Amino acid sequence: MEGVQPKSDPNPNPVGTPTPVPVATPSLETSLQTPLRCIVKLGGAAITNKYELESVNEANLSSVCEQLREAMMPQIGKGIGMDWSRRNGNEIELGDISKIGESSVDGLNSNFIVVHGAGSFGHFQASKSGVHKGGLHSPLVQAGFVATRISVTSLNLEIVRALAREGIPAVGMSPFACGWSTRQRDIASADASQIMDSLLAGFVPVLHGDAVLDHALDCTILSGDTIIRHLAELLTPKYVIFLTDVHGVYDRPPSDPDAVLLKEIVVKEDGSWTVVKPDLLQAEKGVEITVAAHDTTGGMEAKISEAAIIAKLGIDVYITKVGTEHSLRALRGQVHENLDDWLGTIIRSDR
Repeated sequence: MEGVQPKSDPNPNPVGTPTPVPVATPSLETSLQTPLRCIVKLGGAAITNKYELESVNEANLSSVCEQLREAMMPQIGKGIGMDWSRRNGNEIELGDISKIGESSVDGLNSNFIVVHGAGSFGHFQASKSGVHKGGLHSPLVQAGFVATRISVTSLNLEIVRALAREGIPAVGMSPFACGWSTRQRDIASADASQIMDSLLAGFVPVLHGDAVLDHALDCTILSGDTIIRHLAELLTPKYVIFLTDVHGVYDRPPSDPDAVLLKEIVVKEDGSWTVVKPDLLQAEKGVEITVAAHDTTGGMEAKISEAAIIAKLGIDVYITKVGTEHSLRALRGQVHENLDDWLGTIIRSDR
């Protein structure tokens, strides 16, 4: 995750109003037996080794899956693992499946959706072939579309398996396979019925950034951050969490020894920002950051913009470091219990 550098912005509305999207299943949030508790974004830089092609950060992934289990099933320990496939050539581990009825599934009392970024998966293939720019008539772009989807779906499988090993009934869902599409990179069609049905059936949907068809460009990349914003508009979760490789949003790159963590950002109705904690940064803020050359999803600027749109809906957004006590508190919805001791950034509406 790159540093975020606020500055004065001549644009009075840095966060635009999202384009309305036709949805096949209206009033989805009213259909849930239990209101959606949380949408969690696993940042690609946090769960992969972003400078090693297609390399999973096993320690961070294992930690976040364990914390998700603790947040979803606080009264029950680790249940029977659900990954009944061979892994790294090892024998299949079924555990004592006779006790499956006593396992963690019975204690699953919260609705979560997980969305993950690509990190060192997908970005390389997409940028080398130009998938994000469109033009499927080009053999290179068509091949890159296929290669990108192979890469991102392989990461999705790794994450689903890691969650399943913790006893979480996770099911992978690809936007392309679910029929999601864009027009000029804005979501044009997003049928959430499969997500909804899965939640009602007791599963935890796991989505990811994906290569999708675009009605104007032929194809493009749909980022996980855009997916989260759209799902938040549809399902109005209690809160949204971005888990990253740093503690939150900083006034300059986190590697700078003088970098200051911005603990609370308020988004006004017109989309402008005010940093309210720490006090020394009280000013209207925009975002200026450098996007890595291989990042085809807009980098941190797009992430923060999507988070601000979610906050405008009245949904608190928490940004914090993966695998820490602060990420566990966020997943449990306990950030506000002792806010001074929590390391992270809250982005919220001023309403």
